[in-house]
Amino acid sequence: MKLIELLEKKGFTVYSLSKVSGVPKTTLQDLCSGKANIKKSQAITVKKIADALGVKMEDVMNLEENERIDKETGLPLDKSYLEKNLPLCLEKVLNDYKESERRRKKDKSYTLWDIYYGILQSEINCCEVEHMITSNQAWYLREKYLGVNKDDGFN
Repeated sequence: MKLIELLEKKGFTVYSLSKVSGVPKTTLQDLCSGKANIKKSQAITVKKIADALGVKMEDVMNLEENERIDKETGLPLDKSYLEKNLPLCLEKVLNDYKESERRRKKDKSYTLWDIYYGILQSEINCCEVEHMITSNQAWYLREKYLGVNKDDGFN
């Protein structure tokens, strides 16, 4: 059973569990979504959740992990969160690149795609160097949009 299933079984929502347990709603959302791992939570957090749900701490600790989690890092396997809250300058260039990709797929003679590729590559690099995005965000964007893989020796 997963935490979200236990909440439902006990008649709780994330919001109501937060109110009863005193655990911040965002913490509970992260635990239920798999963004955070209950096994890496502080004991006091696990105790508050267990007490509010009327179960033992061990029961909470033995809940199944969300299968959308990387077991080593505790981070979501779906890394699309790395594409959130990008600087506006990068968002604009990324949208231009996506549009050029759409045009290239529709019209094989469209020749400006490579220019947008270069601009996106440059903007990712600039934003990373200026600490506007993290290195993880930069590599996620490079891999997803530019086909450049960090493991290929480009780090």
